[in-house]
Amino acid sequence: MKVAIVGAGASGITALKQCLDEGFDATVFEKEQHIGGIWAFSEKAGTGGVIYRSVITNTSKDITAFSDFPMPEHYPPYLHNFQVIEYLQMYCDHFRLNDHIQFNTCIHKIEKAADYQQSGRWVLTIGRNQSSETTRKTFDAVIVASGLYSNIHFPHFQGVENFRGQILHSRDYKDWKGFENKRIVVIGSANSAVDIAVELSYHCSQVYMSTRSGAWVFGRVSTNGLPADALLSRFMMMIPRSIVKIALRSQLNKKFNHSTYGLTPDHDVFTKSVVINDDLPARIICGAVKVKDIVSCIKESEVEFADGTVEKDIDAIIYATGYRTSISCLDSSIITRDQYDCLNLYKNVFPPNLKHPTLSLIGFNQVSGPVFPVSEIQSRYVAHILKNRISLPSQENMMNEIEATHKAHRNNIVKTEWSTIRLEFIGYMDELASIIGCRCSIFQLLFRDPRLAFKCFFGSCIPTQYRLMGPHSWDNAKQTIEDSDKRFAKAIQTRRYTPKSKNRSWLWLGFAVVGNLFIAYLIASHCMTYLSHILPDL
Repeated sequence: MKVAIVGAGASGITALKQCLDEGFDATVFEKEQHIGGIWAFSEKAGTGGVIYRSVITNTSKDITAFSDFPMPEHYPPYLHNFQVIEYLQMYCDHFRLNDHIQFNTCIHKIEKAADYQQSGRWVLTIGRNQSSETTRKTFDAVIVASGLYSNIHFPHFQGVENFRGQILHSRDYKDWKGFENKRIVVIGSANSAVDIAVELSYHCSQVYMSTRSGAWVFGRVSTNGLPADALLSRFMMMIPRSIVKIALRSQLNKKFNHSTYGLTPDHDVFTKSVVINDDLPARIICGAVKVKDIVSCIKESEVEFADGTVEKDIDAIIYATGYRTSISCLDSSIITRDQYDCLNLYKNVFPPNLKHPTLSLIGFNQVSGPVFPVSEIQSRYVAHILKNRISLPSQENMMNEIEATHKAHRNNIVKTEWSTIRLEFIGYMDELASIIGCRCSIFQLLFRDPRLAFKCFFGSCIPTQYRLMGPHSWDNAKQTIEDSDKRFAKAIQTRRYTPKSKNRSWLWLGFAVVGNLFIAYLIASHCMTYLSHILPDL
């Protein structure tokens, strides 16, 4: 089977690996000259990924890694973006994926082949960068892994056309250079907005962060210095969500009161993506970042906010306002949307209105956890479908499930274009793993290996659990799970320190002397009592 994969980001390369595992003739088409997708930093605006120089991961390395390829021991728990690219390249080298990737290649159009109704095949219109010539090739299946971050969202504000300063989207922000001693407004309060505001606050005269809905701010470090996502365990999933919400709200406000800091969200925990940042409270409390209401009007050098306050002498406005879902190479009739403009995808992967399951989307989701393993389990699911090991339900049943899922999300999650593509990490991974046959059975492990079962249930749910059993299991899975704590310690314990044992021999000697004297006293007292009884008789 010939399979075309669009995009060589993390989703694309793991899709390639899973296809090769099943023996498919797979090819990845990548428009850039490197792998990495959004993680590939570029100095030039509009090229490479969508990250800035200082970006580090929001999830720790063990839970972020692909299931059969752990990250190196010497990597820190949270990775800088260049280490992410390095890891992805090691993944490609280890599984010999590079020969199957065509760089500087654009997919202009994906359309059904003339014989699609019988064969399920697709025709791709392929172009080379810096060339107007295109070719058309036919494939048995297509996996679109180009991701969510291709079409920026640039909301319009009254009077913005009159602004005389610099305006840019966070996609084009690289670092703080060029913004020294300036007054900046950052629009947004998601991860990019907070990261950029914090970074600029060390170099600008003043940074204002405009937020419409507030945010729950988590740190990367949790109890006992462990990564915060170490709490993502199967045990935690057993606790009622209402109790977890109450506990988290209390814990987050105990760290810093969100209301006092102007960040009180208009939504509950888990109903919208959270913010991961360790420095924001410190930058607010020292006045370097000031939290403001949503922008209402922009003038030549002023920004007015919804609460009526005005900040003057603004030099630049940075829109950290996210992205719109866009798949330009596919006709809108192929990937349909519901009335709220949300994608209709079965299991967040398959369009339900196609006769054949030969078109799939990988990585078109937001995850309450790491993205890489989710893209990997989706790719394994797709590969099993294409291999005819499993099959999809009827179109009617797929649409019914999609509508039920969308309804549940709208009732429990803040309504946005992306609300229905937000996934619960463990729940979603288990759902697809059950279909594939690789879900970790704690019950089976309990009889076979109680120690491993304990680790899988109470410990962090690292993706390697999905290689313990089922198709394409991995021999080193058990050892990788058991050594996770050691790898964490080894990565951060970069200083050799042996506690000096204090000499307490004098203390023990003192106890011994006092003890002996007390025993001698007891013996002497007993003897005197005994003698006092027998002497009168003599």
